[in-house]
Amino acid sequence: MSKDAVRQDLTIRRGDDWGDEVTLTFLNGDGTPMDITGAEIWFSIRDAAVRDPLATDATHPPIVQITSPAVVGGPGGILPVDAAAGTARPSLTPEQTKLLVQKRYSYDVQIRPGVGALTGKIKTTQWGAVEPLSEQTLST
Repeated sequence: MSKDAVRQDLTIRRGDDWGDEVTLTFLNGDGTPMDITGAEIWFSIRDAAVRDPLATDATHPPIVQITSPAVVGGPGGILPVDAAAGTARPSLTPEQTKLLVQKRYSYDVQIRPGVGALTGKIKTTQWGAVEPLSEQTLST
């Protein structure tokens, strides 16, 4: 994902596993794949009603936040698909998606390059809306 990341709205079913539908692709400023080997990545979901650009985790904490590295088979997180090609996949557990009641949320993805990178700065690279579907809405 570059500074020109495309907004993508997500739909998450409350109480279900989520993540197979989304692959994050990180790009360098020139559009080439960013090697994310050793990078720290955060995927945070927050209340969409708060639109304060100065909000921090302390003033506007995420409802759900996952990070890399995740453990394969572990409790949610971000796993590389192909780190050298800049791709990773976020995943949420049923316990995490149960925290999302039926309303709109916003999400953002941030990355801190690995050791030896030119910068250690955290960069917000994508945002969008999350629309969870409630268990009650989907039951028949």
